[in-house]
Amino acid sequence: MLKGKVAIVTGSTSGIGLGIAKELARLGADIVLNGFGDAAEIEKIRSGIERERGVRCAYELADRKNPELHAMLDDVVPSFNELTGVLRAGNLVYATLQFNGYAKEIRGKGNLVVAVDLCAHAVRWRTADMVSNAAMILHGDLLITGYGFTAESHHLSYLNRFTGAVLAKENVPKSPEGMRIKDGKLYVRLYDGYLTKPLE
Repeated sequence: MLKGKVAIVTGSTSGIGLGIAKELARLGADIVLNGFGDAAEIEKIRSGIERERGVRCAYELADRKNPELHAMLDDVVPSFNELTGVLRAGNLVYATLQFNGYAKEIRGKGNLVVAVDLCAHAVRWRTADMVSNAAMILHGDLLITGYGFTAESHHLSYLNRFTGAVLAKENVPKSPEGMRIKDGKLYVRLYDGYLTKPLE
């Protein structure tokens, strides 16, 4: 039923998330596990899913040398070595796929956000390259994220969370590393300092 599809299941190293991952594998989807726990135990889970269900299953998102993971996600994203953030809102899961290094190392490809529709079992949208290598946060219909690295540009991007369209882009003095919203204001932790701005 789901053969040829890839399911990225957050919190899937135990509990309900693991149950969901196993059910999706039973239905034929290749699986990307995501979560915390003992490495040896997670490897048993990963290999067990492959052996019992005959699907591909990956866990080590930070491993650039993992050919199975990259083969599973080639149609979604070019080179990446970090999953910087994952957010869920309803049936959509948003993931920032980051390459931790200079843009020239990956020829300006990667560092983007993908939205995965859990009900349709499909990638709903992906941003252009070089939009995000930082935290992200949801605010109404907006997904706010940022990009920046050493001598490269630093900016915030305001995306439509349903389509991925970039509605606005704002330069910031340093790389954005964290965000929170409180009392109608966006607080951004930068590589060196902080930025506060009102939100409508």
